[in-house]
Amino acid sequence: MALHDLVTESELSCILDGIKDFLVETYQITGDEASRIATSGEALADDYLYDYSPYLEWLASIRQYIGDTFEQQSAKEIENECEETRRMVKDAAVWLAFECAKRYYNNSSFELARNRQGAGNSRCK
Repeated sequence: MALHDLVTESELSCILDGIKDFLVETYQITGDEASRIATSGEALADDYLYDYSPYLEWLASIRQYIGDTFEQQSAKEIENECEETRRMVKDAAVWLAFECAKRYYNNSSFELARNRQGAGNSRCK
């Protein structure tokens, strides 16, 4: 597993920007120095992912279960509904439940990072 398996290029860029800001503020170094250090850290970060692999696998399985639940609810409650208005209401309800569960998952997953000083940039949601 590598960093690029976990986040998009855009997310990684945003995270690195937050780390650079943290380095500049904490160590009173220039932005260029912070960029070089962050780039060097990025090259080593994959080595540290191994320690997170049990948690990442667990999160991946939960993500799969949530997706499966959504698909089952969608098939059961929406596709079998004949009346369009009732179908739209159920569609909205299933999506709302899914999105709230997904948001809870995202917020729970990143709570640890937010509580750690310099763990990332809050602009990267």
